[in-house]
Amino acid sequence: MLPKRECLNNRGSCWISDDPERAMYFLQRAAASGYVPVAVNVYNQMCRKVAMGDTLGIRALSENYWSERFEDNAIHERCGRFSYSRFYNVPIANAARS
Repeated sequence: MLPKRECLNNRGSCWISDDPERAMYFLQRAAASGYVPVAVNVYNQMCRKVAMGDTLGIRALSENYWSERFEDNAIHERCGRFSYSRFYNVPIANAARS
């Protein structure tokens, strides 16, 4: 059984395209619960902000990650990627560096 924080992050990433507000609710709960790797949760939150057109929020989130929570190790995860306003779940070799 997956830990609750992982379920919250996964559920949030599933809602990014259909309901970005609901997605952020779950993603922020996952982050508050200590979800790791942090880079994956931050990436998911940034994708949600892209979906909402929140460019200032994207910058604030990325700057906070790079200055306060950066993980200096390779992360091999599956993250989503936007293309022409659609969200695709694709493998990313190193999510911390994406």
